[in-house]
Amino acid sequence: MALNLRPIPARDYDLAHHIAVAPDPVLFSGTTAQAFETAEDGVDFHAIFFYDDAVGFFKIDRAFGLAQGPELGLRETESLDFGTREPE
Repeated sequence: MALNLRPIPARDYDLAHHIAVAPDPVLFSGTTAQAFETAEDGVDFHAIFFYDDAVGFFKIDRAFGLAQGPELGLRETESLDFGTREPE
């Protein structure tokens, strides 16, 4: 599959250092560099890869728990199959 989400350890900042957060959400989320500088217990780093290129970065705070009902947040769900597609 061309699109792949996987955890990355804090020592692998070089995989995600080029990923920038848009100006408005950066006030809430911080930058990618700040995430790696302030690694917290219970917070896991993940990257989104398109083939071998990291195209996205996100954190999961395991202490926060899963969203319930209409709440915003991480939810448990079934795996999705996006199929495969060659890059253009």
